[in-house]
Amino acid sequence: MEVVLQGAVKCGYETETAYGGTYLMRVGGDAATGANGWKYCVNGAMPSASAADFAVSPNDGVSWFYGSPSAGCP
Repeated sequence: MEVVLQGAVKCGYETETAYGGTYLMRVGGDAATGANGWKYCVNGAMPSASAADFAVSPNDGVSWFYGSPSAGCP
């Protein structure tokens, strides 16, 4: 979750306690709505763990995107 907090501070963010952990609800003006929301990928793959529980390594590439539940990494 540290990656989320560091990156999102620049454009504003809102989190919520949901789904057993911290959920990223809004970044900038883009808020999660219905089943669509913020997802993340590490090295081109979507982890099964939440961002709060996923440990990244120093050379990992992390990207965030807004998408549907079936969306894969862009």
